[in-house]
Amino acid sequence: MKTDRVDIHQHITDKIVTAIERGAGEFRLPWHRSTGNIMRPVNVASKKAYRGINVVALWAYAEEFGYSSGVWGTYNQWAEAGAQVRQGEKAARHFLQGTRVRRRS
Repeated sequence: MKTDRVDIHQHITDKIVTAIERGAGEFRLPWHRSTGNIMRPVNVASKKAYRGINVVALWAYAEEFGYSSGVWGTYNQWAEAGAQVRQGEKAARHFLQGTRVRRRS
């Protein structure tokens, strides 16, 4: 069974370019947004803020889909928090950041 690989770099670049091309629209201070405050995306389970390009990517997803919160998580993380993910929702792609340990042979 062959699976198609997604170029995550290109996918996130496309999301950002689309958001830029859509334009800024009317400027509103974050605390005056009708859809809520998406200033700094955080993880629902760890409560840690996302970093780097993930912040911009998640902002683009939030704007595109009209999400009112900057809280993000996996399906299982939301289930553990007692929430239900809406039917038909798709995952937002992002980079997993961390330290890689390379073993020498």
